[in-house]
Amino acid sequence: MRLVLKKNDGICLRGNNQGKRLKCAGGILWVTQAGDQTDYFLLEGEEFIIHSSGTVIIEARKDAMVALEGIAGQLRGLCN
Repeated sequence: MRLVLKKNDGICLRGNNQGKRLKCAGGILWVTQAGDQTDYFLLEGEEFIIHSSGTVIIEARKDAMVALEGIAGQLRGLCN
C-alpha cells in the first residue's frame, strides 16, 4: 500500500507491526514508535523496519509518499 501525505499529515499504525517494513517513496518522513526514544527521519528511497510492538506514528515533514508492506490491516486512521 502507498499513501500520499501532505506536509505535516500523519498516520498511526496500531497493533503489533514488529518486523514490518516501511519505505519513504518520496519526500521526507518522520517516524517514531512506542518504547523507542529515538526519532527517525527517512529520505526518499530509505527504508525502516519497525522494531517495536506498539503504536508507530509516521508524519510527512514535507509532501511525501510512504510505502507500507504488510501493514494495511493495522492502519487505524490519521494522527492529528
